[in-house]
Amino acid sequence: MRSFHTTIVLLPLVGILISCDEWSRFDEAAYNQRLYQNCKSGEADDCYRLGQIELRNESQTDNSRAISFHEEACFLGHGTACGWLGSYYFAENLSTPDMANAGAYLQLGCELGSSISCTYIGVEYYTGDRLPQSYERAANYYRDGCNLGNGRGCTNLAVMYWTGRHMILDSPTAINLFERACDLEDTYSCLHLGRIYRMGDQVPADQHRSGEYLQRACDLGDEEGCYEQEFNIDATE
Repeated sequence: MRSFHTTIVLLPLVGILISCDEWSRFDEAAYNQRLYQNCKSGEADDCYRLGQIELRNESQTDNSRAISFHEEACFLGHGTACGWLGSYYFAENLSTPDMANAGAYLQLGCELGSSISCTYIGVEYYTGDRLPQSYERAANYYRDGCNLGNGRGCTNLAVMYWTGRHMILDSPTAINLFERACDLEDTYSCLHLGRIYRMGDQVPADQHRSGEYLQRACDLGDEEGCYEQEFNIDATE
């Protein structure tokens, strides 16, 4: 079994509402009222937007309004809103994290097409920290996240195939998944591909291809990718 180490980091499920420049051209009260009316008319996206606005409202003493709007959006079929609720109920700053609700909302978010919800619940099943450990479920949710376009889902599944941890060792499948994840701008997969092509680990050594992947990692903001790409260039000159 190959040694392999990666740190999985999942950010809270949030959305980008509107740019600062665009916001300055709107009447905030009228905009919020329009969103509210649309939400009450069954527009899931606008319920979700209202929930995100409430999270930024510093005058609110709790998140009850944000939760309410996210719940409306989720019940209307907004997968990302369901995923946000799952991440909220898992939040460590809650005095009593609601594991049952968290898992249910993340699962629903995944079923509704939220790729990050699939990957998030996959991590929870893999680690077993907050849901019963199940590597089979973890792999299935990683696969769902990957198929929905979440690069980290592809990476996490690739790691399982690459290391043979709780999965059949399958280097070609792992490499295909790493490549897919890199195409989805997951920096770790780009970095890892650069390393395996440099070392010729399960693939023919290819310094040019290694450099391309390391450069992609660097372009995505990975400092190790930048450093190793510089090293790679020096080694081939």
